[in-house]
Amino acid sequence: MRKLLLAGMTLALAAGLLACGSKGGKTSVNPAALLSEAADTMDALPGFHFLLTHKNGASAIALGLAMTRAEGDFVRPDKFRADVSARVQGGFVVNVTVVNVGDKTWISNPFASGQYQLLPEGTKTGQIFDPQNGLIAAVRKVEDPKVTGAEKVSGVETVVIGGKVDAAALSSIATAAEPGRKVDATVWIGKQDHRIYRIRLVGPLTKDEPSNIERDVALSGFGKTVEVTPPAGQ
Repeated sequence: MRKLLLAGMTLALAAGLLACGSKGGKTSVNPAALLSEAADTMDALPGFHFLLTHKNGASAIALGLAMTRAEGDFVRPDKFRADVSARVQGGFVVNVTVVNVGDKTWISNPFASGQYQLLPEGTKTGQIFDPQNGLIAAVRKVEDPKVTGAEKVSGVETVVIGGKVDAAALSSIATAAEPGRKVDATVWIGKQDHRIYRIRLVGPLTKDEPSNIERDVALSGFGKTVEVTPPAGQ
């Protein structure tokens, strides 16, 4: 009888611990705290690789270009190099390279190999991942965040968190972003390393963008850096 009593107490204790640590079979997660910790983790990295893509639209950048894809590397604190595909007036697609070092940004001439143009003062593409105002900082500003699931990204188990974010926090990827506009935000965060593996933004940041526009940012190469220098002759 005593053995049965002890066994029953052990099972009850185990059940209580499981109930405290999980709900519905899912480990309890504070989504706001996890978003903040993930942003801190990314800010501590010396650099990483990124791929930004669009569905149902594009982001306006310099010289009248509408960016549809950008892939490159960010090196802290303010260096950035990316190969960009963009549309020009008439719908033609051009490929350019954008380089940012400090407070200067250059863009290649799509029609003259090796030639770069210095963009107007104040154009700093490196701000897209600025700790204070960039895309990673916007993760901290996701409103009413909720855990929506768990998925594998590039073989890594992640927690998926969804919520809303104000366009004002996203001016680093759309300079004309209009404060007050809310877009759907989804963030994939590594369960073990708390790195941000993916960010998806659904909805227009300006009145001129399509209602169903999507922006997707995939991050990788965590901690790796590449040499980013001004273009030759600049």
